[in-house]
Amino acid sequence: MDCTLHLIDEKQYREVFVPAVAGDEAALNQLLEWASLLSAGWESRSEAYRLVKDLRGKWKTAVETRGLGETGTRSLDFGKNLNYVYGVLTAFRRPAFYAQDFSFSTLGKVGLSDLASFVVDAKVLLEGFPNCPAWLPQTATGGLGQGATSGLYLPKDRVVPFLKALRANLAGLGERIRASGHDPEEGLAWLISACVEAKEIRPECGLLELQDAYSPRGGRPAFPPETARALATSTFPNAVIKEVRRALGKAMPEPPPEPAPAPPPRAAAVPTAIPYSPQLDWKVGQRVVHKRFGTGEVRKVLDHNKVVVAFGPDERTLAQNAPAGTSTSSALPVVAPPGASPLHSPAGAAPASPEAPASGAPGTQP
Repeated sequence: MDCTLHLIDEKQYREVFVPAVAGDEAALNQLLEWASLLSAGWESRSEAYRLVKDLRGKWKTAVETRGLGETGTRSLDFGKNLNYVYGVLTAFRRPAFYAQDFSFSTLGKVGLSDLASFVVDAKVLLEGFPNCPAWLPQTATGGLGQGATSGLYLPKDRVVPFLKALRANLAGLGERIRASGHDPEEGLAWLISACVEAKEIRPECGLLELQDAYSPRGGRPAFPPETARALATSTFPNAVIKEVRRALGKAMPEPPPEPAPAPPPRAAAVPTAIPYSPQLDWKVGQRVVHKRFGTGEVRKVLDHNKVVVAFGPDERTLAQNAPAGTSTSSALPVVAPPGASPLHSPAGAAPASPEAPASGAPGTQP
């Protein structure tokens, strides 16, 4: 059994829908305009017109046969059919909530008799309607029937009390449903979702159950399927699913945590530059601050007394491990890059003199 709950605007039902079915053209145009707002095309309007046009013929037949005192089957369930069509039309604009094998009419069967006390025969929608035949409300009584039909109704002024009673004992109600041989999750989520929607719409709506107006298992639905909400299609509000599963002791699977973004690659640490001194023992890779040439890097260790330091594109041979007290200038004057002319030595540097060996550094220039 496929059941849906539909949001019923009682004022529109009495002032627009029933007059439209009874022959009021202005009311019919108003109803079609309302139904067609779901889509930009004419499909919704055309379908709504077809439903109401067909119902108009049944209305005429029902009135005529009852007027003659007949009780033929053609008019016996007219009120149920009338309500079914209006329930379908409301789903052209508002959500309809689907559950399989669960409905207002089955509340007592699954152990929820206390909730069943809130729902009534849908004949209340027709009672007190002006110019309504006295026999008409009685054709909308009872629960669901066979095939496409309407059933019981939760009036709009009972939606909030029903929802409070439902939420006050979710776990206990779930146990009753389970004891009857049914999984309680879909039914409880179905009731909460529909009631929350009904009380938040302005004007507040009642809830009417329909049978066989929609099934996710296939077949052409009687209303646009995009308005259907179902647990099977994961379109019930996520907050409601969490609420029900928490009450039933079911863990709501949490989405996996998003991986933390990878930290940006750390730049290689730049060695601290050390002021040049001829007494130090220098290593390849060390950075040197020279008073004359600025900052450079040790590229080669030639021997115990000499290192090659790169200052930008130029390489200079400097002294290392010189005796204590040896000054920078006397320990090892700079050797110009290979191929450089003495005329192009840096400012302030003496031309290289091959005759004068460096003190303590054979083969170098003083």
